[in-house]
Amino acid sequence: MTGRGTANLLTRTTAILATAFFLLSIGLGLLYKGASVDTSAAILNPAPTAPIPGAPTPGGPGPGGVPPLPQTPADALPQPTAPAVPVPGVPAPPAKGQ
Repeated sequence: MTGRGTANLLTRTTAILATAFFLLSIGLGLLYKGASVDTSAAILNPAPTAPIPGAPTPGGPGPGGVPPLPQTPADALPQPTAPAVPVPGVPAPPAKGQ
């Protein structure tokens, strides 16, 4: 097959596949439009806002049994202390009062 023949074959194949794609898309669109089933589960509908029964609720123990996290300010935590054993290669901190 020559270069021109290959190009003609690819062009014709692309045109046939594009036509099939458009026809299938239009057919599926018409099929969906004529459907008499409930379409409330469509992907473009907004998400439900009602809480799910049995799901843990934030802020308090509920049916899921999840206790709330403690709310502690950062400065209420104990301060880290110096290690009891000196680390080799690290200078010792100065003593208090000096």
